[in-house]
Amino acid sequence: MINILARIHRYAKTVPARPALADGCGVMSYAALQREIARMTAALAGRRVGLMAANGTPWVVLDLALMARGAVCVPMPSFFSDTQLLHLSGDAGLDMIVTDQPQRLEALLRTPPLVRLFVGGRRLAC
Repeated sequence: MINILARIHRYAKTVPARPALADGCGVMSYAALQREIARMTAALAGRRVGLMAANGTPWVVLDLALMARGAVCVPMPSFFSDTQLLHLSGDAGLDMIVTDQPQRLEALLRTPPLVRLFVGGRRLAC
């Protein structure tokens, strides 16, 4: 999968304005995608990171940033019950959880999120 990172890097240099990602909230160019991946690679910590967020540009950026760091992305589907999410997070040995549902994460873990991130122009928490 590292090949995808090399291709993004190449397209960011050769066709920087070309759309790389699009969702219902906007479009991200290859140059912007490259910048966001680099920024999130530096901002994220841990080897195993849970990702509890809706499908969209931020999810893709975070998944690619974790791949660039050599970390494991553990998807945490929002349709899981709280019990399932707690079981998943315990079994997976997560170092961090990134979410677009900070209130749900706080209720699950009984502690407020420590960090606020903006990914692809949208606010997330971990």
